[in-house]
Amino acid sequence: MVDLSKYDTYELIKKYRVYFKEGEKPAKITIERYLKTGEYYAILKLPDGKKFSSHPTKTPEDALNDPVISFNVK
Repeated sequence: MVDLSKYDTYELIKKYRVYFKEGEKPAKITIERYLKTGEYYAILKLPDGKKFSSHPTKTPEDALNDPVISFNVK
């Protein structure tokens, strides 16, 4: 068994696809937990390739509501 504690390891919590307009490619939001610290992050990937990450938070809901994520979804 590989000891994952020495690596930067994330656990996938939830994946979302956000459609802005019908026929367009969706934006993708993933919520991950950093295993070393237990903090949650939300990562937003827009259809044009831009990527945004939330600040570390205590809960997945806080990561999803982070201003970095919510501002760029609008």
